[in-house]
Amino acid sequence: MTGSDRGAGYPRTVTQQQWPGRQDNPWGPPQGSPWGTGGARQRPSGGQQAQLGHPGQVFGQQGYQQRPPYQYPVGRPPYPGQTYGRPPRRRRNPLVTLLKALLVLAVMGFLGLLLLGWVLTKVVETMPVPAPTEVATMAQPPASEASQLPSNQPSVQPTSAASAPPGGYQNDDYAVPPADTRPPGLPEPETYEEATSLLKANPLYATAVPRPVRCDMREIDVDNASKPELTTHLNDMMGCLMRVWEQPLTDAGFKPVRPSVTVYSGSVTTKCGKLPAANAVYCGADQQVYYAEDLPTVVPRSLRGSRFITEAVVAHEFGHAVQARSAILISELAWEEKSSKSTGLQLSRRLEVQADCFAGQFLGSIQQSTQMSDEELANVGKLFYSIGDDVLTGRKNYEGNHGSGASRMAWTGTGLESTSVGACNSFSAPAQKVR
Repeated sequence: MTGSDRGAGYPRTVTQQQWPGRQDNPWGPPQGSPWGTGGARQRPSGGQQAQLGHPGQVFGQQGYQQRPPYQYPVGRPPYPGQTYGRPPRRRRNPLVTLLKALLVLAVMGFLGLLLLGWVLTKVVETMPVPAPTEVATMAQPPASEASQLPSNQPSVQPTSAASAPPGGYQNDDYAVPPADTRPPGLPEPETYEEATSLLKANPLYATAVPRPVRCDMREIDVDNASKPELTTHLNDMMGCLMRVWEQPLTDAGFKPVRPSVTVYSGSVTTKCGKLPAANAVYCGADQQVYYAEDLPTVVPRSLRGSRFITEAVVAHEFGHAVQARSAILISELAWEEKSSKSTGLQLSRRLEVQADCFAGQFLGSIQQSTQMSDEELANVGKLFYSIGDDVLTGRKNYEGNHGSGASRMAWTGTGLESTSVGACNSFSAPAQKVR
């Protein structure tokens, strides 16, 4: 696995691509030309290293001919210091170009169906509103899905005391770094076999999140806060997220990076292209988080005003940052690009519900420090249910890219209940768990 170089240019628009040359097996090495002859670069210990020389295919070779070209900026200066008589510059592994191109497509939004803003708005507007005397809830899922839903509360409830627990908070001596807007390159697999290992046997899965963890972000009314207030609040939250996720990433041999959060109105153009309104996004091209100021408009009315709804959304996006820094994100994108449409959608759902699970782990870790109530935790689960692909479309068996409401709620509950990162290994879960 390698770290990608900084400084490459990216196209400024994101388009929907076709699915050329795809196959239905996302885990075995594809048949074709042999792996590249270059030696594998070192990757963090704890995962299984792919063996070069195994029959298969190098990233970026056949299967991608129909994709539109991705170009670096014209006028790039020549290779510095190159003089007559020096050895020729070694050719780069073709995966580098492919992976950089895929990162442009890594617009990991909290909501699926990014282009169906009108549909999302109409679905939210027609969601049933509970009677004033009821505890804030949302419409219950169909009875056929009831068995798949977790209970509203974790099986083991942390205490709600604001004071430090016996023994103190975990990872409390960690010096939280400032936001890194020029982060080091993301780790990358060199072969499809290594990508499979990073998805299913990532060293991150052998670690655990610290719990309980102190979170000192100042509470605000996020629904009515000004853009500067919301920007400050969400960037402070990044410090809490780093305190939870620094230890697992470091223990697994990866480098944690603190993203910045940009709050925008309408739409915004980034290295991942133009981002839509009413969403939250992790951009893989610059490793930063973007939050649309009008996102609450797609949250069910019954959940608006509940604490930690906005924070749960941002925790999901930080989950994608964890995936990116542990090479899960880029490995999934590479396999999704190679797979059939149906298999690609399933891989995308595995990625998304894992980010839901990571969000649940964060919220479980800060529950004691923030005095999060059981009802507020239950509302977080209902939030993730409400933005399931089937709930948003109103189509029970809709095959989407983010997961059904039942799946998203269940994986969030798994994260709340467990400190083991391996509990969030959605890439080894049965297909019915990632509908």
